Amino acid sequence: MASLHPNTVKFVSWIYLIATVWAVLTATLLLSARYIAALALALGPLILRRAATIWVHMCVFPYRNRVVSAHMARALDASGWLAWRGLLGRPVRILDFGCGMGDTASMLRGLLAEGVRGDDGSAAVDITSIDLYRSERWVGGPLTTRVVYDGVTLPFGDSDFDLAVAGQVLHHIPDNERSVREICRVATHALVVEDLVRRGTAQETFFHFWDSLWNWDFCGGRGTPHTNREHGEWLTLFAQCGMELRHFHATSFAFNQDYVTQDPAELRLLANGCYVFKKGHS
Repeated sequence: MASLHPNTVKFVSWIYLIATVWAVLTATLLLSARYIAALALALGPLILRRAATIWVHMCVFPYRNRVVSAHMARALDASGWLAWRGLLGRPVRILDFGCGMGDTASMLRGLLAEGVRGDDGSAAVDITSIDLYRSERWVGGPLTTRVVYDGVTLPFGDSDFDLAVAGQVLHHIPDNERSVREICRVATHALVVEDLVRRGTAQETFFHFWDSLWNWDFCGGRGTPHTNREHGEWLTLFAQCGMELRHFHATSFAFNQDYVTQDPAELRLLANGCYVFKKGHS
């Protein structure tokens, strides 16, 4: 079981220190009868957070989804999966692992079902979304099945899915090796988009800070788990699970860049890896 990264512990301490100072300043203003200033100081962070949330959902998420969708399509096409999908003669069964709000499921449906219909006219994509919790803000659409599981064993049989998608979620799991093994058990192919962090570098510290801030997961002092693996470590883990690499490319989603390379070392900041794995022959 992996523990929280030391950087996360530092970030949580900083957040609580800032919150304490903010509360002391607010109380001081109240005691000095400066009520308007105290109210502004107390409500300021809440207003800023709300504005930031609206901006993220209206601007950042749509941009990120467009970029991620393009790189997913590139990875599936380059691996030969899209051509293989067309030979099945039945709806493609997809597992959206760590579905969150369901934006990945919605994106996949548009990406894979466009122009592909079954004999009865229905969309030839069957998506099952699974997570540890049921998000109240669900954007995955009514055609997607949602399942909440215990975080240990996926409630599906071996090779039940043609494709399991894990988009930037595995590094948020304390024991991601167990999850990877379950993904490899229930699916014949895996599409993984992961943040690649080189250990022991300034880039690692910056990325962990950015990831913690982006997810805003400081409640209760838990912080955001950072169980990132380097490129070679992901390859080794999937190989140990009996999966063969069909395609890999690295890219950067930061600062409006769309730089694509086969060598993740070329990307110094916020590098992302797009992998497609296929079950090997036993």
